[in-house]
Amino acid sequence: MGGTIDFIDPGYDYLNEKIIKINRTVEDYLINIANPHHKLTTQGLIKKDSRDITLKDRELCVEAIKSSVADFILITHGTYTMNTTGIYIQSKASEFKEKTIILTSSMMPLWGFMTTDASYNLGFATASFKFLSPGVYISMNAENFDPKRVHKDLDNLSFEAQGSL
Repeated sequence: MGGTIDFIDPGYDYLNEKIIKINRTVEDYLINIANPHHKLTTQGLIKKDSRDITLKDRELCVEAIKSSVADFILITHGTYTMNTTGIYIQSKASEFKEKTIILTSSMMPLWGFMTTDASYNLGFATASFKFLSPGVYISMNAENFDPKRVHKDLDNLSFEAQGSL
């Protein structure tokens, strides 16, 4: 019907230039586009297809969680083995009981696709820190799941609960 969504103003050129110059990383998306009202720091660990993640990689992830001063930790992960990593982290949670850890992902990459669930899942996961108790969660499709009770549904391109949280 129109309104802001259809409005084109040359005054927005500055904003458009700024967005175009953003590096195409989750960190830059969160800091420059999502622009949260809280301090955000990032640490790169493993850049692999999740099907190639090993036990050693998961151990490295747990060590990073344990050594982090943050109480809220968001982990981006490939969808194929995200629940496996979540279950592994959950098995070590007694070593960092006070932390809330959320793993999230998307069915389409964050950049290069107009129709992606990446930004939605990142936003929902980040907002979930406001109401989740310490623990380990998988956040996808506007739901927070226990890693032991979720599976990837390739037919519907979503994550589905196998039981209640």
